[in-house]
Amino acid sequence: HWLWADQQTVAEVNQNFPRYSLYPDGGWIFARDSGPSAAEFSFESGLWDGHGHSWLHKNSITFGAWGERLLLTRHHVSYADGRFQATYRTEAYNTFSPLGRNQDKDGPAGRGSHLHTARDLAWTTVVEADNATAWTESVERNRRRVLFVRPHVLLVEDHAKFSASEVAVQSWNSLKPFSQIDDRTSALITPDGTMRISRLTGIQPRMTITEDSVHRDSFNNLFLPVFRTAFSTAPKKEHYLATLITLSPKGEGTDQPRIHSEGLDGEYLEITQGSRITRISRSSAFHERLQSVETDGSFVFATYEGGNILESGSFDGSYLSIGTDRVEGSGFLAIVADPKGRPENRGYRSEGRAPVRPIPRI
Repeated sequence: HWLWADQQTVAEVNQNFPRYSLYPDGGWIFARDSGPSAAEFSFESGLWDGHGHSWLHKNSITFGAWGERLLLTRHHVSYADGRFQATYRTEAYNTFSPLGRNQDKDGPAGRGSHLHTARDLAWTTVVEADNATAWTESVERNRRRVLFVRPHVLLVEDHAKFSASEVAVQSWNSLKPFSQIDDRTSALITPDGTMRISRLTGIQPRMTITEDSVHRDSFNNLFLPVFRTAFSTAPKKEHYLATLITLSPKGEGTDQPRIHSEGLDGEYLEITQGSRITRISRSSAFHERLQSVETDGSFVFATYEGGNILESGSFDGSYLSIGTDRVEGSGFLAIVADPKGRPENRGYRSEGRAPVRPIPRI
């Protein structure tokens, strides 16, 4: 359960809340950071079983900080309310979908979002899921990958394939109004800091910022306005969209994330948070920037501190190696250096196993 109320009020943060929880049967992942911002992230996957209510927001995300919900899962109004369809539709949630089409709750059981990877490393929580079966037609692939890079950064990558040319939309919803920073960035400003949502990919898609119906606060019997940032692509069969969400705490001396991006679509990212640097390559052309890391994967990242590699992960490859440490398998592969004193590393469908010993300095 979230630690904040539905209203825009700051709640006391429970420091005993686990930093990572996985519920594979229901498809829920929760992760948080224990630092001053107390950033929290959730991801909803899972399959419909054909019984009861079927919520139309598979692969949706919530995100918050400073004890406040910033990106929410809205509660729809009653069925008899004229605003029901607006608050119930897929685009009313923080997910990625074909424009104008809700996820299809009707049909055989076993459809929804298939969770491929959920893994908590030394500093990064990794999630990958595909909800193509949440639509009964025209969606062949709708994969979402998320990296929660503690304490202040969330990278969201959507890759979709449709059987016919169609617009796709990535939606972000909040109880706070968004401010437009430029043609690819919007922001939420709070008393404690700022959250920015920045698309990384090319000239398209188009960004829009609007007020979007309401959120039902049943505890206080209130209907609160919802504000939405959306990125809309041009009509085509294949879509790729990467988005970076960053928290910037207010005040001097705070741990402000610094982002360096290269490539037309931000294929290489360097995220500096305090003494740690996380390098992310989403193109083989930039893999060599991750010193001492070797893989045949399509997407690779590593976190460094003081000349040491703390962790590394790779998608879509058959091997990952750092010095003499090597893992082999398929899907998502990871190596965590010297896990003594680190939180328990619980994985889900993550192949490969690394030797437990420090990784040499680079």
